Amino acid sequence: MAQSPLELVIDTDPGIDDCHAIMMALSYPNVNILGLSIVTGNTSIDNGIRNIHYLLHTFNRKDIPVFRGADRAIDGLQKYAPHVHGADGFGNVTEGKQIDLDLLSDEPAAVALVRLARENQGELVLAAIGPLTNVFLAQRLDPEFSRNLKYLYIMGGNCTVPRFDTLSSK
Repeated sequence: MAQSPLELVIDTDPGIDDCHAIMMALSYPNVNILGLSIVTGNTSIDNGIRNIHYLLHTFNRKDIPVFRGADRAIDGLQKYAPHVHGADGFGNVTEGKQIDLDLLSDEPAAVALVRLARENQGELVLAAIGPLTNVFLAQRLDPEFSRNLKYLYIMGGNCTVPRFDTLSSK
């Protein structure tokens, strides 16, 4: 009996680490990637969009839409990690290259996440491997968003957040 394909959306801040995860997902024949929603994190939203286009073009996967997401955290701050992922967020691989952004949808990431969850109710797997801003915004748009998912996997973690026990209570 053939296994039905895994319907997957990846919410990502495409730096080196996330691109490795996406390459793994691209290599599995039973994974159907319905879209990639981009969020600011390892680098700016514009660099993230360039990085994911570079990756998808390299793998000749022009069938996967890219959705522009939040360009800053909910607190309004933009925090990047050039000391970890390079100036472009991708080990400086895309720096100075002409990259066609032909896969970029006009649909905002949070709206696309809500739509895809509704269209694939109970079947969609969301892998949130970047900051959770787009996921938060999707949940705000539709309180049923997370209930419409089959699974929500969150990478979580941040190496620059102070330990809880070092925070002062004010």
